[in-house]
Amino acid sequence: MGGRKVWTGKAASSWEQHGTYQRSQVKTLVDKLLPIVDAEIARTPAEVTQAEAKQWHMDQSRYI
Repeated sequence: MGGRKVWTGKAASSWEQHGTYQRSQVKTLVDKLLPIVDAEIARTPAEVTQAEAKQWHMDQSRYI
């Protein structure tokens, strides 16, 4: 797209601008999400018992 050799014109330019905007929106959301994920990982114990793992799996299965 950036080379302007494949698709040119008003529609191509508009599409490229929209893609650039969407990419920036995704980056903003990911930047907000990463600290939340990092905090959750930090709260998660490194090891759990088999019973705890089974319970966690059962709890998570309800959301699928």
